[in-house]
Amino acid sequence: MIPLVIFGLFVLFTPTFQASSSLIPLQTDFRSPRKIGFSAVGGGASHYHWVLSILQEMQQRGHEATLYTRSDSIGFADGYPGIQTQTIGGDLNFLAVKNQHIGPNTHLQHETPNPARFIQYLEFETIIKDKKIDLMLCDAFALACMDATVKSKIPLVVTATFAYTPDTSNGYVNTFIPSFGHPTTETMSIWLRLRHHFYTWYIPFQVRRLHLPAHTFQKQRGIPLTSSLYNPHTKSAFKLVNNMFGIEASRPIGPLTELIGPIMRPHYPDLDATLADFLGRHQQVIYVAFGQHATPTAQDTVFLVRALTQQLAQGTADGILWATRPGHPVPEFVSFNASILITGWAPQFAILRHPSLALFITHGGAASIHEGLFNKVPLFVYPYFGDQPVTARMVRRQQLGDSFDTAGMVYTEAKFGALCQRIHTVLTDPVIRQTVGRYGNALQVRSLGAVQRGADVLEEIVFGAVDNQILHRIDVGDGIAWYKRTNLDLVAIILFGLAVVLATILKLFRLLTLVRKIKTL
Repeated sequence: MIPLVIFGLFVLFTPTFQASSSLIPLQTDFRSPRKIGFSAVGGGASHYHWVLSILQEMQQRGHEATLYTRSDSIGFADGYPGIQTQTIGGDLNFLAVKNQHIGPNTHLQHETPNPARFIQYLEFETIIKDKKIDLMLCDAFALACMDATVKSKIPLVVTATFAYTPDTSNGYVNTFIPSFGHPTTETMSIWLRLRHHFYTWYIPFQVRRLHLPAHTFQKQRGIPLTSSLYNPHTKSAFKLVNNMFGIEASRPIGPLTELIGPIMRPHYPDLDATLADFLGRHQQVIYVAFGQHATPTAQDTVFLVRALTQQLAQGTADGILWATRPGHPVPEFVSFNASILITGWAPQFAILRHPSLALFITHGGAASIHEGLFNKVPLFVYPYFGDQPVTARMVRRQQLGDSFDTAGMVYTEAKFGALCQRIHTVLTDPVIRQTVGRYGNALQVRSLGAVQRGADVLEEIVFGAVDNQILHRIDVGDGIAWYKRTNLDLVAIILFGLAVVLATILKLFRLLTLVRKIKTL
């Protein structure tokens, strides 16, 4: 009887259930066309391609995107249909001083002022105003772009391949340039930590006292002074980083920074017949390639040639493929000619994808690191400048390969022996091969939706910002007093309380001691 009653009630109220469970589609109403600009002032493909991939996605979402760069870099936009281009700032490449050793004192020495920076600022100021740019993306080295964007009070996004700003640092991860040889404090002595901590304050202080033309220019226009790469603009700007943890030291980062990488290109050039034949005839190939702006010295080349020849002689490798560039010393091998191929430009991704690849010797540029690990090839990093030394240290720390410290390089037999041993270890260590395989899996997963994640972040900023402020992303700690934010007031109260208790105990002890003395009289 009861089941029949329940069935009757179900039949009676079924239309009501159906009506109440009808669904409506999820719809958004935020999107309308926006104008987005991007500028970089030099560097290689790793400064351009990943950002252009995001801008192409933005263009497909109905927005207008334009690349503003030097005349010799406009070609980076080839293959990105729909992205407009405009030459700005002449031909000066910030990597013109790339061979200078970057140390703590180097920041206090300045070359002839760069007139292109002032020209670029005026051009950007005009472009942003006349073209009504809604959002500006500036490469980490495009300081004039940042100045003009901040002055124009539109949202600023700083693009980089490493997280370098103060809001991504903490007590144990270093992002200040003199510390780049040490990504974390793990391997730093207390004296080295004190030295580098001192320079984080001393260098900006000294730079401000130099009365640089750039500072005069900024003062005239009411722009915050740039005293280091960590200029004031980056505090409230959003930082978009084409990297992932592992290569980047893992730690908490601020809400105005997002690691979206690695962004890989959707297509890469294939092997030509010569390369395919060479790789097909070998099983353990070492591939050597340095970047567009990382130029090995003649001594570097001789050192590496000797080390690689030794690997061939020992049988840990059976082939060497060396890609050279104009201006690079040409490696000269005196033996094993059938096992060696020296070429000019090479389809790097296709080479790394080949199953015969056993080791990739690289300068440590972001694009090369990502391509090597995507294809699960162990790395040997031979760094030169910029973020390459810290990447080299992280590769070694994460057991993704090894590296060699080239700062102040002395070409001794002891150094040569160490170089040979490290290369041999990477070629033969099964733990490194397994670690690279696992990390390569994670990197491939991260790359799948990286472009879409980047475009989502840009839309969040352009549609959610108020003038140049991304209010919902600002750290709530910025509005809390520093002593309260770090709980130092609580620590002070506890220490004061402990001091009172300790003082009371000491007084009682002295009083008891005095009483005992009186009793013994």
